[in-house]
Amino acid sequence: MVSEPTGRPGLTERELEAVPRVSVHEEIRDRLRRFIIDSGLAPGDRLPGEAAIALRLGVGRPAVREALRSLEAVGAIATRQGVGRFVGRFEPASYVRNFTTESLVEAFDERELMETRCLLEIAAVPAAVRRLTDADLAELGAYLVEMRRLVAAGEPYLEADLGMHRVMMRHVDNRLIAVMLDVTYALASRWAGQPEWEDRAGREATRRVDLAEHEALAAAVLRRDGAAAQARLIDHFGTTAKRAGFTLFWDQIGK
Repeated sequence: MVSEPTGRPGLTERELEAVPRVSVHEEIRDRLRRFIIDSGLAPGDRLPGEAAIALRLGVGRPAVREALRSLEAVGAIATRQGVGRFVGRFEPASYVRNFTTESLVEAFDERELMETRCLLEIAAVPAAVRRLTDADLAELGAYLVEMRRLVAAGEPYLEADLGMHRVMMRHVDNRLIAVMLDVTYALASRWAGQPEWEDRAGREATRRVDLAEHEALAAAVLRRDGAAAQARLIDHFGTTAKRAGFTLFWDQIGK
C-alpha cells in the first residue's frame, strides 16, 4: 500500500491498483491521475516517490518516470528538485499542447468537431463576450477586416474566421470548455486544407453568406451584447450545419 506523504490531515491511505506489465505509460499515467482525484489531493500535496509507485504498480521505474513526465507536461504535477513531486495546477493550454494534431485528427471526425464546437460556443458566448477587453475587440475587428479582404480576393479565409472565434471565446470562465474549444479550433485549422472542405467553402455564394454572418456576429460582439451574439451565432452555425450535414444540438436542448 502506498501512503500519500502529505501534510494535510484527514486523508486516508489509499491503494494504487496494479496494472498489467503489458500496459503502456499512458495507462500508468491514467492510474496516477485517478489516484490523485480519488485521494482528494489538492495542489501542493506531495505524491509518493517514483520507486514506491513502481513497486505498487508492478512496473519498471522507467515507465513510471515517463508517466510522471507526461503528467508534469500538462501541469498535473510539479517537481521540486531535491524535495519530490507534488500535485500541480492544471493549465488548459499545456494540456492541449501535449497532444499532436495528427493524433487528434485520427481520433475525431469533422462531424464530431463541429457538433461539439457549436454547442460549446453557443452556450458560453453570452458571458464570454461581456469579458472582452478593448484590446480584444480591436483584435477581433482586425480579423474581420482580413476576412473581408480574403473573401473579396477569392482566397482561403478560415484562419481569419477562426481567429474571430478564438478572440470571442478567449475569456470563457471554464477551463474544461476552454480546452475543448482549443482542440476543436486546432482540428478545424487542420481540416481546412482538405478538398471536401475547400470545395464547400470556396463556392462564391458560401463565401458571401459566411462573411455576412460574421459581420452580424462581430457587430454584436463589438457591443459586448451577449444575447445578440448568441442569436447571431445560432444563425451562423445553423447555416453551417445544413451545408455540412451535421446536427446543431442547440436546437434540441438549448431552448
